[in-house]
Amino acid sequence: MKSAKVLGMLILTVLALSLLAIGVAGQSSNFEDSDDDGLPDWWELKNNLDVNNDDADEDPDGDGFSNMEEFKADSDPYDPSSFAGSDTKKTLGITWGVVYAILGAALAFTLPAVGSSVGVWVTGTAGAGLTAEEPEKFGKVMLLQALPMTQAIYGFLVFFLILINLNVIGGLEGFEGLSTPAGLWVLFASLPIAIAGLVSGIFQGYVCSAGVGILAKNPEDVSKAMILAIMVETFAVFGLLCSIFMILWFPSGA
Repeated sequence: MKSAKVLGMLILTVLALSLLAIGVAGQSSNFEDSDDDGLPDWWELKNNLDVNNDDADEDPDGDGFSNMEEFKADSDPYDPSSFAGSDTKKTLGITWGVVYAILGAALAFTLPAVGSSVGVWVTGTAGAGLTAEEPEKFGKVMLLQALPMTQAIYGFLVFFLILINLNVIGGLEGFEGLSTPAGLWVLFASLPIAIAGLVSGIFQGYVCSAGVGILAKNPEDVSKAMILAIMVETFAVFGLLCSIFMILWFPSGA
């Protein structure tokens, strides 16, 4: 009962923090993009563009660079002498899509890492007592303690896959102009591994902790204890596959 309350409080805390992050971001007009063209409203208003018209590909000054390219270079879309590639200040375009995508990538790793941390802690606490009495069983205890670590590895794989799919490995420029629907796609794609990794990592830790008890009485049955723990991890694998498929199906050009 106590462990269930701790888990419930942990999940509610994480969800509350996520909603808070979205709410705070929504208070800033810098993220508003009324026409969802990747150009923030503040930039379009500053440069006398229409916030209700998708004009990202237009070139009002005829210098051969679109409004999107001018925005990324922080140049004037109505001044032919100020163009993308000229000696202008580089800026990072922060939109709703960017916020959602970054949040999704962060959750994909952070929540499974929390689950793994708790699972490893629970197993390590139980294994420490057994190792103190029977040091020769340390190797088998380590095998059980290592099992809950896999959720964090799954989360990191999805985190890295998101960065690769959004072309931001070489820099954050790949996030520029990301539309709101595309950002939400990335956020929702991260949730299967984020939630499944968090929950399964914690409960796998409890199963591994019970497995330490099996190891104490019947050392030859350690493989059975590992099988019981792996059954819990199956759901993290399902979450990983769901997230990977959703990311791979990310619409090109979004």
